[in-house]
Amino acid sequence: PPRSTLSSSSAASDVYKRQVYAYYENIVKNCEIRNSHRGILFSDNAQLINNHLEDINDYPLSRRMNAGAPVLIGNTVENVGHLGIYVNNFLDGSYSIGGLDIGSNTNVAYIIDNDMSVPVTANVTILPGTVFKFREYYGKLSVRGGFKADGSENNKIIFTSMYDNSASGNTNFNTGADPTGYKWDGIQFFETSNDDLNTLDNCEVRYVNNSVRMTSCKVVMDSVLLNFSNNYAVSIFGDANPVITNCAFNNLGSAPVYMDLFASPVFSGNTIANVAYTGIIIHGGTISGSVPARSFAGYDSITYLVFEVLRIDDQLVIPAGLVFKGNGSAYFDIYGTLHVEGTEDNPVVFTALQDDAFGCLLYTSDAADEEDSVDLGGRRII
Repeated sequence: PPRSTLSSSSAASDVYKRQVYAYYENIVKNCEIRNSHRGILFSDNAQLINNHLEDINDYPLSRRMNAGAPVLIGNTVENVGHLGIYVNNFLDGSYSIGGLDIGSNTNVAYIIDNDMSVPVTANVTILPGTVFKFREYYGKLSVRGGFKADGSENNKIIFTSMYDNSASGNTNFNTGADPTGYKWDGIQFFETSNDDLNTLDNCEVRYVNNSVRMTSCKVVMDSVLLNFSNNYAVSIFGDANPVITNCAFNNLGSAPVYMDLFASPVFSGNTIANVAYTGIIIHGGTISGSVPARSFAGYDSITYLVFEVLRIDDQLVIPAGLVFKGNGSAYFDIYGTLHVEGTEDNPVVFTALQDDAFGCLLYTSDAADEEDSVDLGGRRII
């Protein structure tokens, strides 16, 4: 397309309009954009040079994510709703995304305020140091194509709450509100996502309700800090086969992992600190097969936590040495066959969550006494 230039102009509009669209190789230079809901929406190889955006109710800049190398030089903002770049959408193609500056504000955050999808037709690589901030509750990244967040040890990629002022400054001009009260909805990899590209390497995912979820796909996670989650840090569903190594699971409101019992993750070199439950919560549903022992975070056979009903229609085999703990509201519902293959020296244990005599130390209160114990016999194991 031909190159267009908007130069040395001044414009204003009603509060519901974006002021300027700059696609392809369009240039917006030496302009003032005032009294608008949003400022400039750019993509491709657009150039935004020495512009001043003032009295912008929402986002001064928005970006359509696609291939290209947009140029932002010397732009200034005054009285804007957010100091960052709103993510309008991810477009088709294979491309890389890195941080950009707004005037003297270097590496401003990309902002996501809804359920933003990376489409099946996109393969996106995020460059080291890039920061994404998400609106509380609604903000989410749904990966249906390929997504590689490729940070480095000294230049992490950050996924965090809009209220986290420790990354790319005070994006929404909050008054120092604790970001733990403004958590977003995490990153979810779907079964259509690209197993050959899906990567989180040297990233931080923090102040979130559910950190990273994956269904029937492969995701490689290495050296990721999963910090301040209301729930689990990683959820693994279907026949997902992630490789999760050298990750830190810190400050969690539940267990570090929530998963289908027969998903196929590989865990190595991970650590946990300040988590509500040390164990793996089993996703409820119908199960059959031989239950694997799993090593995680220094535990050779980490405890399985039964918080949802597990139905056996066919056959379930539980090898010696496994420990299952329940929260009192869930159970094994047996319509088929249950083979429990414990030995005198290496029993299979079904017990209450509060029972610290077996498995991992899970519960911060005292171990269950006889008065608190639950009946583990019969058809339902609670």
